[in-house]
Amino acid sequence: MVVQLAQDFSISPRQAYRYLEQAQGLREPLPPSEVKLAFTVKLPHSLVQRVRTFAAAKGLSIGEVVSRVLLALLPRGRGRGPLARGEGRTITQESMRELAEDVKRRGRARLANKQPTSR
Repeated sequence: MVVQLAQDFSISPRQAYRYLEQAQGLREPLPPSEVKLAFTVKLPHSLVQRVRTFAAAKGLSIGEVVSRVLLALLPRGRGRGPLARGEGRTITQESMRELAEDVKRRGRARLANKQPTSR
């Protein structure tokens, strides 16, 4: 069986043996996963580095990190979440400028209210 698995999936016999050992240890069959596609996006270098560092620290693939973040952010289509409630934000250059200004304003207010620390 090891040889057949190795040939069918173009993997080494050693890797085929490991997969079979893992499969024999399962208590029940794994559900089939959805087909995954490559999806290219352009991100700032600093963000890519942060994602890579986070993924490595958690022992996850970059794809798994991005999938989890997107699933947490996007509505699930069951009528829940801010977008389903009509609370979403229309994305335009102006709305993004307003959002950035709002974030800056709140950050500055928070810094202004912060007490100086004594040493």
